[in-house]
Amino acid sequence: DALDLVLRARLLIRQPASLDRYDKAQTLYEEALGLDPQSVPALTGLAGVFTSQFLDRGYWTSGDVPERVAKLIADAPAIAPADETVLARSAAWLETRGRYEETMAISRRIIETYPNNTYGYALLARSKILCGEAEEAIPLLEKAIQFDPYNSHLFDRYWRLGFAHLLLRREREALAWFNRALAAMPDAPARRRAAEFRR
Repeated sequence: DALDLVLRARLLIRQPASLDRYDKAQTLYEEALGLDPQSVPALTGLAGVFTSQFLDRGYWTSGDVPERVAKLIADAPAIAPADETVLARSAAWLETRGRYEETMAISRRIIETYPNNTYGYALLARSKILCGEAEEAIPLLEKAIQFDPYNSHLFDRYWRLGFAHLLLRREREALAWFNRALAAMPDAPARRRAAEFRR
């Protein structure tokens, strides 16, 4: 059933990020929505896969994907407006559109409502870095790592810590976090490594 497909997709997503796993998870979420178009976990899961693919590839997999993500993000809140995953996906979608102030507003709401949700801290930190508030981003990322030290997105959190320190001219700390990022995910997509470490 739809829930079984969602759980199988989540199992893939909980492993270290890879484009192959994203593609397989996308197929499973699509099948789940075929069985239950009102499944919030499938709606938010598919939206999450699309935005993760965008971040790792640097482009949308097809021209209609942004429109699909927008629809998924619009449909899920109509069913479960206060769901923490719905809020997280909405914030991530705004981040891909460069709407960082709005991303931060939703991220703060996630943290206030669901203080153990590490994604809220990570999203808020990412937007703060891009808005020139690197110093404020560091404790947020450290908290996200502390709350979930086995998260499948540690690579992302480590390199963002490195980038924040680099912006603050703390080269030694930056290098240490960049090395930790590579150790956490040695097979990170080449595009992702090149894009992030050249900043």
